Amino acid sequence: MPTFNRILAMLCVGFLFGLATSFAAPSYRVVLPSPVTADGMMLKAGVYSLSLDGKDAVFRRGNEVIRIPTDIEKSSSKFSDTILEMNGSVLTAIDVGGTDTIFTFRKTN
Repeated sequence: MPTFNRILAMLCVGFLFGLATSFAAPSYRVVLPSPVTADGMMLKAGVYSLSLDGKDAVFRRGNEVIRIPTDIEKSSSKFSDTILEMNGSVLTAIDVGGTDTIFTFRKTN
């Protein structure tokens, strides 16, 4: 039979795990209909999970993880849909649907 201290320890671990995951950065679903580059990095067409880690946009697709430096801007209102801002095949920004968040990427030559 578990002791009171053991039960208390298990409850504390569960609480701390729940607290840690509640502060995890949100992730967003982004669909790239064709290959693009952002800050000189190539992203293949496909569905990605996009999140922010420090000053990097993190694109995940399966086991593939691509980190691209980004700046975060806020819009005056929420976007109804996710919008890819492009200059040719260069991704310059992502307006995240359902939020007021804009991921902006450096323009490279």
